[in-house]
Amino acid sequence: MHALSKPSPLTRALQSVDRRYRPPPLPACPEPSSVTRPTDEKKDSSALLAFAMESARMCIEVGDTPPEAFKALFIDGLKSLIREALDPHRGDPAFQAMLLQHVSPQVREYASLLALTNQDQRRVRSLVDAVAHPEKLRRSSAGPLADALAGLQRCTSEGSWQAVHQQASELLDGPALDSWPIVFATLRQLTSDPALTRLMRLDSLQTDNRVRQFGTLRYQQGPRSGTPEAAIQGAAARQRGSDAEARTAKILQVLVDRLNRMVQASSVAPPAAEASASAYKLVTSLYVPSPLSSDVKRAKTEWDVVILHKAGEVNSQPVWDVCLLVEVKASVDAAATDFPRLLRGLNALAQANPAQVYPFTSRQGTVHLRGLSLSQLSENADTVLYCCDGPNHSSPRPLSAASRMQLLSAQGSLAYAEGLQNNSSDDQAPLEAVWQEVTHAPEWRPVLQQYVTMRRACERVVHIDDLAVALETALPGESSARCDQGELP
Repeated sequence: MHALSKPSPLTRALQSVDRRYRPPPLPACPEPSSVTRPTDEKKDSSALLAFAMESARMCIEVGDTPPEAFKALFIDGLKSLIREALDPHRGDPAFQAMLLQHVSPQVREYASLLALTNQDQRRVRSLVDAVAHPEKLRRSSAGPLADALAGLQRCTSEGSWQAVHQQASELLDGPALDSWPIVFATLRQLTSDPALTRLMRLDSLQTDNRVRQFGTLRYQQGPRSGTPEAAIQGAAARQRGSDAEARTAKILQVLVDRLNRMVQASSVAPPAAEASASAYKLVTSLYVPSPLSSDVKRAKTEWDVVILHKAGEVNSQPVWDVCLLVEVKASVDAAATDFPRLLRGLNALAQANPAQVYPFTSRQGTVHLRGLSLSQLSENADTVLYCCDGPNHSSPRPLSAASRMQLLSAQGSLAYAEGLQNNSSDDQAPLEAVWQEVTHAPEWRPVLQQYVTMRRACERVVHIDDLAVALETALPGESSARCDQGELP
């Protein structure tokens, strides 16, 4: 067996796909004396921040200290970004909620308690169910006690935590539990349990005006995790993702079929023999085996759509090389956010032993891949693609959503926003601290590198429609008839 070599028809087809999301080339690191605000981006704080950080990154990469002019541009952009986020009509409710947490002890306490709500509710309900589960009460002969416990169960179901505590306390103070020591012990545990205490405190905090404002801002961000609305929204998003993956797989399956016909047409073997041993294969939901994924944290371990090329057989078992790895995302921003995880996934595959064969599971069953093929994988656009069916943006956003939120959530940004709200002087010292973090702190390196990371990701993003058109053009023949039959969207 020899090293992996991609067939020219596949390479040609992939290289012909329009890259509508490809950003312009990066500028060279400018001279400090020539640093000015980009004239066409005077009102775009995100573009200004991206320009300042990318210019600083390029200086740092060559061992230079970013000049003061870059810092001034960064601070100018961050001021504008914060002011935009604070706008009461068109601002960012997530940032405004974050600022409320920063300035209000009550909101901070409420937010910390809110994070424990689901587990606290489960804890209280389990204690109540231990003595007042409807099935237990139906089988009980406790008479008036059963009625009181049914009321306790009703308050629990309604989430009336003050009432739960009150009813449990009244039962403990009365004579009804004299003959029921287990019920007494459970209710005593319930009334003193930290989970119920936190839930009651959460309820009492909801009368605070700033907490109410915080709740309104959270509602504007979408349904809270664990609610029926969030479940419906999540199910719809998963369905959209599944539909996009299915459509991408359908288009690429047409490509695989055409490549197999080309191999059959050039082969001297009987057609039946070729049909039973296709040179190319498409699989979906390809899972990386644990020997290759367990040592790499936060790496991609499932690939949406994969095209394989048959490399031979080992012990009468087909062995495959990877020709193309495809990930399907809802938008170019989602692809840029996912890109570091994708790179870690590629790095995990590249650790494969070239002399070994690895079993991967997929929706089409187990496939055996050569370690040699895996060890030669790289991030180039002939090996990895993102497919997107999102809005038809002409170019990606210069500042990613993740980097934007990290900049806004910095303590310096929140301190500056608090000063604006209090009508204090326009002190930019907190924003200078953010600049120092971005340019020096290791945990901020992904933000400093966000533009170049986005550019590398966008080189690999294609729209599903463009993929279909390119394959139709690059591999003609039977394709027109197959498209008429609905094979190609």
